[in-house]
Amino acid sequence: MRGGKRSGLSKEKGGSLLFSSEGSERGKVVGFLLELVRIVVLMVLIGAALSALMRQIYVYLGFDAVNGWLLGVAIYLVLFVMYRNKWQFSGWYKGKGREKLPRRFTIGLILCSVILAVTAPFVK
Repeated sequence: MRGGKRSGLSKEKGGSLLFSSEGSERGKVVGFLLELVRIVVLMVLIGAALSALMRQIYVYLGFDAVNGWLLGVAIYLVLFVMYRNKWQFSGWYKGKGREKLPRRFTIGLILCSVILAVTAPFVK
């Protein structure tokens, strides 16, 4: 557009087609949606890998059955702490509310995760 207002999908000033250099609403929504996809992919892929690893460790230790729900909650608690304290700062979403969990809360969640992972083979 000549002389008029530019759309939120500008390519000038080194910006991409998805994100506007002016910080438009459309760019924020796209960033938010990309971050949601990133969260789901991280949780599913890393969660599945950790679950398979933990099950192999339990088999190696001689346990034949493991409570999958307890193990899953334990793994996703750790992934939640990792996301909130580390991964959220390297993603696409740049909005408000991006801060680390308080130290005591982080320790409490990790402790709950360890307790759940240790009790998982004993609870049927």
